[in-house]
Amino acid sequence: MFSKGAKSHFALAVVLMASLLQACSGGGSSDSAEVDPNTVSIGGTIEGLAGKITVSINDNEEALDTNGNFTFSTRVTIQEDFVIRLVNAPTGLVCSIENSTGTATANISNVAISCSGLEARAYSLNNLGFSEEPPSVLTFAFHLVNRITGKAIENLTTDNVTDYLIVTENQLPISKTESFLEVDPLVGLNATYTTVFAIDISASLTQANLAQVVSSIKSSVTDANGNSLLEANQRISIFTFDSTIEHVLEPSQDIQSIFDALDNIEVGGNSTNLFGAIKQSADSWTNEVSSDLISYGSLILFTDGNDNSELVSKDEALSSVASKDVYFIVLGNESNTETLAEFTPESNIFSIENFNQLNTVLNSALDFAKSYENGLYILSYATPKRAGNHLLSIAPNDDFDCNTSVNDAETQQMSDTGLISDCTDSVSHNFDASGYTDIAPQLELSGVKTTISTSTDWQARVRWTNSDIDLKWQIESCKGNISYTLSDDKKIATFERQVDEFSMVYIKVTDANSAISEEGYLQMSSTEGDFKLVKNQRNSDLCNR
Repeated sequence: MFSKGAKSHFALAVVLMASLLQACSGGGSSDSAEVDPNTVSIGGTIEGLAGKITVSINDNEEALDTNGNFTFSTRVTIQEDFVIRLVNAPTGLVCSIENSTGTATANISNVAISCSGLEARAYSLNNLGFSEEPPSVLTFAFHLVNRITGKAIENLTTDNVTDYLIVTENQLPISKTESFLEVDPLVGLNATYTTVFAIDISASLTQANLAQVVSSIKSSVTDANGNSLLEANQRISIFTFDSTIEHVLEPSQDIQSIFDALDNIEVGGNSTNLFGAIKQSADSWTNEVSSDLISYGSLILFTDGNDNSELVSKDEALSSVASKDVYFIVLGNESNTETLAEFTPESNIFSIENFNQLNTVLNSALDFAKSYENGLYILSYATPKRAGNHLLSIAPNDDFDCNTSVNDAETQQMSDTGLISDCTDSVSHNFDASGYTDIAPQLELSGVKTTISTSTDWQARVRWTNSDIDLKWQIESCKGNISYTLSDDKKIATFERQVDEFSMVYIKVTDANSAISEEGYLQMSSTEGDFKLVKNQRNSDLCNR
C-alpha cells in the first residue's frame, strides 16, 4: 500500500516497562493487615517477563506475572539474612536476579530481576462482526491488536491460529477431526479499502504549511518516480474543512485525480468544524464483512486546533467513528489531544511541532493503518452441531489480560479509572444450530474485479475438504493485453497489464479431483473512466461468451 516510515519520536513507549506503577506479587496481605514493626519489606523491579515466574525468598515461594515494580508479601525480620532464588520459569525464558542476597537492615527496593528469551504477548481482540452462513458456517471478522506496539497482528494463518487464539465451542476445544476452522486475511479476498484524508484548512494554517501537508500526502501515494503505491483494491478519498466541510475527491485510484484535488485546496475561514469533519469523513465509507461484500477503510485527519464552530456535537461525531480506524496528525500544540483520545487510542494520535517532521509522521500513521488493513481477518468455523443452542468463544492466547497494563497509556488509564479502555479479552457468539446441514467442498476464487494498477493477484482454493486438490486455470483474453503467471502451487495467478488501454480476461478455475469450479472476469485499465464506459454492459457480452 504505502512506503513504511519510522515510528515518530512522540509515540508512547511501547515496551514492557520497568516502572509500572502497579505492584505485583503472588498472594500478599490485605491493606488492613498489621505489619510487624520488627520486619522489613523487600522488592524491586522486573523487566522482560513473558508469562509467570516463581521465586522464593528464604524458601517462601511467590509468583510474579507483571513487569515493573514489585514488593514481596513475605517480610524479613530486621538483621536477618535473606536469599532470593528463581524456582521456575516458562520454557525458553532466562531470568537473572541482582541484589538477591543480603542482610535486612531496612526496607529493600533494589532487587532487579531481568528476563529474556521470550517475547511477551499481550493482545486485544477487536470484534468486527459475527455472521451465520448456510449450511453450517459461523464467521467472525476481527483484528488481533498487539497492545505493546499498538499495531494489528499481520501473520495469522489457518496453520498458526492456535498460537494466537483460543477457540472453543460450549467452553470445550473444537474438534479438529469433525469440523473445519479457517482463518483468512481479508486483504486477499474480494475487498475494497478506502483511505480517507481530512485536512483542516482553517485560517490558523498558513498556505506554506498547507503546501507541506499536500506534499506529504502526495509522497505517501507515489514513489520518487511518480508511480502509484496504492494497492489494487485501494481508493483515496479527500475532505477539507473550516466551518464548511467539502468532499473534494470521491474514492479514486487515479493518481492524477488525487493530485489535482490536492492542488486545488486553499486556506479557508477562521472557524473549525472539527467534529463535523470527523463525522462526515467517517460516514463516507462502511465497514462491512459478509459473503457478498467486504469493505473497509480508515480516516487520517490533519488538524491544528479544536472544534469552535459548535455545528456538530462531539457525541454525534463519536457515534460515527464507532468500530472505525481513526488517526489524528496534530499540527502544533493548540489541539486538545485528550479530546481526540475519546475518538481513538492514544497510539493513533501523532503530534508534531516542526512541519519538517510531517513526512515521517504521516508514514508512521500510514504504517499503523497498513497493519490494520493487513491484519483484518475472518475466522470461518464449520460447526458439527445440528440442533440446539450453542456458544462459540474466541480469546487471545497471550500472557497478559486486560486487567494488567503493558504500556504507559494503559498504566495511566489504570491509575485514572481502574480499567483499560479499548481492550477485549474474549468475544462470544450464541447460535442456534437447528436446520444446520453438512457442508460440501467449495472452490473459492478471489481478487479485485477492476483496477488501474498494472498488476494484481487472484487466488483460488478449495474449502471444507481434507482431500487432495489439483487446480486447473483457464484464462482467456477478451480485450487488450493482460499477461499472467501461476505460482508453483497453482493457487495464485498474477496478472500484468501490458498496455494502457482497457483490457479484460475471463478466468475459470477447476479442481480436477472434485470437478467443482468457479469463474470470474478481471478488467484493467490506466484510467478509471474506461470502467464507467462498460459499466452497464454484461461481462459475458464483452468477452463474447
